[in-house]
Amino acid sequence: MTRQMLNKRVLTNLLIFCTLLLTVMLQAQETKSLWTEADRQYTLDNMRRTRDELVKETENLTLAQWAFRDSAHRWSIGQVVEHLALWEIIWAREIGMGCRNKPQPELNATASPDTYYTGFIMEDKPHTAPDFAVPTGYIQGKDNLTFFLRGREQAIKFVETTKYDMRAQFELTNTQFPRNMHHVLIYQWGHVDRHLKQIRKIKAHKNYPQSNEIDKKTDEKAIMATIQRETDCFYERNYDCWKETYVHEKYVFQGWSNSNGTFDTKVSWDTVNFSIKKYIENNPKSPHAQKPVERRNLQYKFYTDNMAYMTWDQYQITRDGTKYQYSKEIRLMEKHNGQWKIACVAAFWDYKNFTPLADLKP
Repeated sequence: MTRQMLNKRVLTNLLIFCTLLLTVMLQAQETKSLWTEADRQYTLDNMRRTRDELVKETENLTLAQWAFRDSAHRWSIGQVVEHLALWEIIWAREIGMGCRNKPQPELNATASPDTYYTGFIMEDKPHTAPDFAVPTGYIQGKDNLTFFLRGREQAIKFVETTKYDMRAQFELTNTQFPRNMHHVLIYQWGHVDRHLKQIRKIKAHKNYPQSNEIDKKTDEKAIMATIQRETDCFYERNYDCWKETYVHEKYVFQGWSNSNGTFDTKVSWDTVNFSIKKYIENNPKSPHAQKPVERRNLQYKFYTDNMAYMTWDQYQITRDGTKYQYSKEIRLMEKHNGQWKIACVAAFWDYKNFTPLADLKP
């Protein structure tokens, strides 16, 4: 074989190899480009947006607001969010199954466009939930949101990291217009958009409970009224009035510091009740001729609709009426049958530094 023939054969083989390599690269590029980084970002933006909007609409609701239903046949906000949480599980299962199926990019030729799915999920026509997605109503209040967020965070993590081509992976069902996994993701975040409309409609109902902020202010006033009543009843030596301000349970607690560096505690309603009742009987007249207590810097924390923590700076007038003694006060409050009552009292007294009366002028 001549050198010229050898060079020609090498050149031919090289040309064939380059052609094949180019074909493979083009095919790989074509496959990779079906679900683009723009698609990924679009999905992430909408999944995060709908998550954040749902949190904003529900994170400060009272239990009454979570449970409100405008009729016996309508869902509460709690049930709506539970329904969304159930679907997060369903979507995850459907996407997991679709991704395990073999890639079928050719099905995009007969698949509906993205706009079909965004339009369907947001149409005004009512949708009927399948039995497996009907909420139970057993989950209370904000726990429904926690349930949803667990699934949504897992979905976001999947979209952030997946290597699957979500436009080439199709559902397992054999339908005329099959959905690829990008379409399922549209349903996943669009489903929240659909039910956000429902939640806002529930909140706009004329009988929807008053706002949490109004509830909170009302409860703060009611808590302060109980604390003031407990003080007034004690100094008036009205035992029956005083005892009605407390929770009557074994976990009731009183504790305070003493001037000698020790402290006193009383645990259980029976112990607290016996001690105060005996004190009032042995001291039928209060030594204070004027308002004994001044409170400043009140702080509240509501853990539930029926449980609250509060603290304040307290100034108690001395028996000679010439100055105030300072203490840092803590209370745990519980609501029983609509009435706020005291469950825990803690007082830390300063026995060395006193405050002149003039320093506490309004």
